[in-house]
Amino acid sequence: MKNILDITKLYFNALNNKEINTLSKIYSKNINLIDWDLCISGKNKVLEANIQLFKNKFRIDVLTSNEIKHKTFNEIILKINDESLNIIDVITFDENLKINEIKAFKR
Repeated sequence: MKNILDITKLYFNALNNKEINTLSKIYSKNINLIDWDLCISGKNKVLEANIQLFKNKFRIDVLTSNEIKHKTFNEIILKINDESLNIIDVITFDENLKINEIKAFKR
């Protein structure tokens, strides 16, 4: 069985590779996505936000990932178009090891 650090790595790889089917498999149906621009709930809405992201030239570099209980805390650099953002992603998992919430904070 995979652990949440493995699933977190899969999540970031799926984003970088624009693998919407992989993301759909690892999201819970009631996922919440919260960042500095939006707050959305539900798997379909979060997948649609991912599809919108995929229209940009972007890359996510993961600097660190740490697990505490049912969450991972991830320091990342999001390079989108010509901008580079330092971000902390807090990813929460449900009892089925599905991603239940993603909170992104700009540093």
